[in-house]
Amino acid sequence: MIPLRSPSFGALSALSNAPFDLAKAKQEKLGASPIVLMVHGLGGCEDSAYLRLATLGFEGCGVEVIRLNLRGAGPSAASSSGPYHGGLTDDLCDVLAWLHAERPGQPVLAIGFSLGGHMLLRLAGQLGAGEIELEAAHPLAIMSISAPLDLAAAGARIAAPRNRIYHQALLRWMKRDGAQWAPSDDDLQMRLRAVASIRDFDDRIVAPAHGFRNADDYYYRASAAHGLSRIRLPVLALHGDDDPWIPLDAYQAADWPDGGHVQVAISRGGGHVGFHGRQGILPWYVMVTRKCVLAHISGARPGMAVF
Repeated sequence: MIPLRSPSFGALSALSNAPFDLAKAKQEKLGASPIVLMVHGLGGCEDSAYLRLATLGFEGCGVEVIRLNLRGAGPSAASSSGPYHGGLTDDLCDVLAWLHAERPGQPVLAIGFSLGGHMLLRLAGQLGAGEIELEAAHPLAIMSISAPLDLAAAGARIAAPRNRIYHQALLRWMKRDGAQWAPSDDDLQMRLRAVASIRDFDDRIVAPAHGFRNADDYYYRASAAHGLSRIRLPVLALHGDDDPWIPLDAYQAADWPDGGHVQVAISRGGGHVGFHGRQGILPWYVMVTRKCVLAHISGARPGMAVF
């Protein structure tokens, strides 16, 4: 369990896939071996298919993969007070502080999928602007996959008629998680039953839980787009030009920083968290991240390496 900064928030659950004895490694001060931290998207958890598939790509690399469950999601529903939201970077800071204490000296490659990627991009912007600070000076690099940049624009796209099936599936998963947070809270359960859309969920559930006036206030204040130009960390942002949920023009119009430390890769095809290759079952972004990790382990610094 990963404790959050306030006891009232509880703790987050995470699943570790480590190819070595963690207790022994800590005792021997493993040091240089990188950690891959995966952050799921909306309605997801450690058991989401894309996280399990991505984990397979790191077999044989000698690295620990940690699949995080955000606040109120998956196993974290029993140990934390939900819900999470796209701007809840305090929780990510707590996770990184915990990693520093438990795995001192090990660099972290944080990979965020969809909304999880948005959270990481927002965190990078806040760190660059000095709005927040990490307690530990962790070597940190970020990869976002199909991340929204503007929460309002992404929400409008998901609610479009062509995405009705996906929208309803996401909403079911969100309400499923919500039902576990406080089964005896009649007011919460009543509001959950009344929710008819993702925007409605954000308006009735997320906004009041986190001090936003409404869904519009949440989308504006939490969107990563405002801080992209201030990113100073190494970042690789991957997006498909046919993503049905995340508008391509958000990436084209974004105020990305100069300097080469942020690489934006727009692929032909890929959909939303897809990017399936012609060979094998693993999406090709897994191969990209694997190469980054192996390059770091070998001490090489090719252009693709993000550490």
